[in-house]
Amino acid sequence: MAGPACWLILSSIMIRCYEKAGHGSKIIPPISALPINFMKEIFVDDTDLLNMLMEIQAIEELIEVTQENFDEWNRLLRGTGGALNWAKCYWYLISYINKDGVWDYDDSLKFNLTIESHNGHKQVIEQLPTSESRKMLGVWSNPRGNDDKHILEVVVGKTKSFLIQIKYGHLPTYLVWKAYQTCLIRESAKLFCAQNILHSE
Repeated sequence: MAGPACWLILSSIMIRCYEKAGHGSKIIPPISALPINFMKEIFVDDTDLLNMLMEIQAIEELIEVTQENFDEWNRLLRGTGGALNWAKCYWYLISYINKDGVWDYDDSLKFNLTIESHNGHKQVIEQLPTSESRKMLGVWSNPRGNDDKHILEVVVGKTKSFLIQIKYGHLPTYLVWKAYQTCLIRESAKLFCAQNILHSE
């Protein structure tokens, strides 16, 4: 069980180095108006790098800064003996466009961000449209906040799997009820907590 504790210590040092090198994002909350220096979200081997700087106006400049952030984090990982897994990397560009007075996400902008492998070869990271969901920490999500894929893949999928197991498991009635309370209901509560599901749904 020393692994998680060691990674906590190691990642904390890496984040501090990342910040000292001038990387990260600055977020200004609308209520307090006090700036927050946000580095990233990390949970075990899942990492989200967020690049949002108020002083940057041009998207091209944001892409350049984002590439620098990618490179720095990759260098820090290599210093520990690790590396970014190119096959698991992807990114979103969250930009908006006004269409007849209505603001919407603009997925027409395409740019290349790369990861340098251990042999010096640069690989292009997949850019996803804001409507495409990917799974992270057990939840399918995307910048638009659409939960359809998560509901279909996880909520409905796990419920169907549970019902099939109960149907063909030949359990006595009291064990079926216990499984319903301890497995399905408890698991469903965790699944629904992270979702933006309307009451009508």
